[in-house]
Amino acid sequence: MDQNDISPVSTANLLGIEFIEIVAPSLESVTPLLTELGFSLSAKHRRKDVFLFQQNQLKIIINCSQDPILEAYVGEMGIALFAIAFKCDDASTAHAEFIKRGAWDSSNHSSFNGSQYSRYRRNWQHSNLFS
Repeated sequence: MDQNDISPVSTANLLGIEFIEIVAPSLESVTPLLTELGFSLSAKHRRKDVFLFQQNQLKIIINCSQDPILEAYVGEMGIALFAIAFKCDDASTAHAEFIKRGAWDSSNHSSFNGSQYSRYRRNWQHSNLFS
């Protein structure tokens, strides 16, 4: 299959987007735009500079953590989309399908240490760290 194929990913039964994560140098650098778009700050991570904005069921995580990996990413990319979490019936099938279509596995993302990124993502997904 060509990675530019835009046919639906029906085998994973995608149900929507759980959240998108944006990395930014500071909360102040993104708050005005998110507020203008109708998002409200609804939670803050207990220990990190990570913030949850919501508008109805839409969730945007803003990550301003002082983590060397994320700082390097922001230094290279600026304010940028960092991750998208999809809701689906079968995560393994969805992951394999997205990789087949040209997505990259977090363990081999260029420009920063993927093993640390994988560990970071795993810890985030399995924790309820918002107060």
